[in-house]
Amino acid sequence: MALYEEPYGAILEALASGTPTPGGGTAAALAGAMAASLAEMVANLTLNRKKYIAVQPQMEQVAKEAGELRARLLSLADEDAAVYLGVMAAYKLPKGSDSEVIERNGAILRAIEQAARVPLTTADCALRLLELVSTVAQKGNQNALTDAGVAMLLGQAAVEGALYNVYINLSSLEHKPSWAISMTEEAENIARQASALQLTVREQLQAIK
Repeated sequence: MALYEEPYGAILEALASGTPTPGGGTAAALAGAMAASLAEMVANLTLNRKKYIAVQPQMEQVAKEAGELRARLLSLADEDAAVYLGVMAAYKLPKGSDSEVIERNGAILRAIEQAARVPLTTADCALRLLELVSTVAQKGNQNALTDAGVAMLLGQAAVEGALYNVYINLSSLEHKPSWAISMTEEAENIARQASALQLTVREQLQAIK
């Protein structure tokens, strides 16, 4: 059964267990999914309100896209656990002969690439989510501004947590292939954009102090 189909308690128990998966990458994706739910909620609380009629089409689009991101991030929560199991399996391959060593090394490289690519996708989804959060914080129902604030915090946690998993996987490579260099550059770009978006939402939240 997919992790997201489990009740909250079971998910927390799974994260707390002594097994390597699910771990931080899964938790980051779940944080992103919760952020998406909150962004969708703020958008829905803005719809059909006379005061916000001018932004109704925009809020409809935000709600739709936030729902799609929520589903994608929930899927990535399970994918993250699966790809890490793939890394562990690759390291357990036999290495008794030269051909086995070559095959094992290739399998490890492919597994690490996947193990880095999944959280990079999580971070990218969470970045797009932060853009939606910024929109609802600025233009959405201001009675739900703090909900947008919590969405921002969870979305930023999703970005940073996912990127930690990208970096730790790439750091295990002795020699960086071109795809690893490209992933590092993309990760750094996502981090910069996420930080900027977080600041815009924090500035909006100053209104409640």
